[in-house]
Amino acid sequence: MYLYLFWLFPALIFLLFFMSDRRRLFNAYLFSINLGLLLLISAQIAIIVFVVISIFVFLSIIFSSIFLLFNGRQMMAFEGKRLANLLSLLYGLFIIGALALHFLPYFPGNDILIYLTDLALFYMTFLYLSYVSYGTFCNLFPVRKEPDAIIILGSGLIGDKVPPLLAQRLEKGKAIYE
Repeated sequence: MYLYLFWLFPALIFLLFFMSDRRRLFNAYLFSINLGLLLLISAQIAIIVFVVISIFVFLSIIFSSIFLLFNGRQMMAFEGKRLANLLSLLYGLFIIGALALHFLPYFPGNDILIYLTDLALFYMTFLYLSYVSYGTFCNLFPVRKEPDAIIILGSGLIGDKVPPLLAQRLEKGKAIYE
């Protein structure tokens, strides 16, 4: 019973931030932390929760690396080979490299390298899953009012030409406006 009171304080902080401005990225971290705390204090279903989360994390690593590699290839094809366009491809390659590092034969410093890459992989996976779970949570509460303005994020011009990704965004913004 008292453990639920331990969870209540962070949950109230999350609700306060969510009600004030749901667009904050900090809300994603608070949501994930609260969800984790709730699952941890629910001792009756702890084993089931652990198995489900383990499977979910394993599948998210596999599917996100495939998605990131595919997205990086698409970004290179549509937007060019700038560093900003290569980030998803580099992250997908980092995930595969970090997992492959466990299967290499032992060499001096192997333990430290594995520890650091696993720590980085855990942190980046936490961020990724936080954004995905918070985005899913936010879709349960759609915005019901008409927007006053539409903001379309750009992707930079290639010379004087509009790249395909920006053209798609402009067409979608025009369709929403009309």
